[in-house]
Amino acid sequence: MYDLGAITGFERLAGGTANVNWRVQTDTGEFVLRHRNRRYGSPERVKADHELKSHLAQIGLAVFAPLKSTIGTTWIELDSKIYELYPFVHGKWPSELSAKQLELLGGFLASLHAATESWDGGELFCTPRQDSPGVLTGWLDEVAKTVEDDDGKKRVEYVREQIAKIRKEISDDECQALPHAVIHGDVHPANMLFDGRWLTGLFDWDCASWQPKIRDLVDCFLYCCSHRDGGFDPTTILTLTKKCTPNLPRFEALLDGYGRSLSNDELDKLPWLIRARWISCRLDAKRKIPKQDWPQLLGEDTVTVLEWCDDNGF
Repeated sequence: MYDLGAITGFERLAGGTANVNWRVQTDTGEFVLRHRNRRYGSPERVKADHELKSHLAQIGLAVFAPLKSTIGTTWIELDSKIYELYPFVHGKWPSELSAKQLELLGGFLASLHAATESWDGGELFCTPRQDSPGVLTGWLDEVAKTVEDDDGKKRVEYVREQIAKIRKEISDDECQALPHAVIHGDVHPANMLFDGRWLTGLFDWDCASWQPKIRDLVDCFLYCCSHRDGGFDPTTILTLTKKCTPNLPRFEALLDGYGRSLSNDELDKLPWLIRARWISCRLDAKRKIPKQDWPQLLGEDTVTVLEWCDDNGF
């Protein structure tokens, strides 16, 4: 299927909570073989994903398009499973990004959004609002049924109150009115590699969608600019979404790189988008853990960011 030469090494790579990746070494180079999760594996979605990566790679962003097989396709299907092949990219996951790395990441996202806000392929990525209060309420009701302790039930009601405020401050219609582009949709340290201060690649575009541009900055606020004790384990969703302490000076560094081009409306809605995204990430993690562990999703970690927003007038 691929003309790679003689294979000299093959190992599964760490990281990823949805897809499985292997490093393939041959006498012609190094590659990554990716087994694509069925959730993101429809032919239409895969085609759109590959067109987006090719578009971004062609304009010089640190994004890598899949390699073509010997029959000219950019993916292959074996036993109803979809596989992709990419060049291997060297670099390290940043445990905590420096101010300079945050500035460079902000610049990357500004270029990404500029390249996709009027891109013809954007229509392929249209999806409903992913952190709609209606969706959050449904997830909360589902997870709340597994919470039995009194403190946990109090947290359920606190989160429910937060969702009600989100609904009031940024309705689905107001969210739709914000400036949109095709966003990455899952910006966190486990999806990027740095070589020193330089960003060598942003990966895992499964969540790319036509959403408010500021959503990518919200992810950076939570996962790149905030501080976490003990770092993270990229294979476990609970450590990726564990409690964090937001850091506004670090977010300022990101905005410096982005160009500080946010509208007043975006800045006004930012605190509520942060709350919505945090609740969404915590509750949506139920897809990736056993049901008996669901009460953890409404543990003390859940309210930390929400309380920080309340306490800091955010």
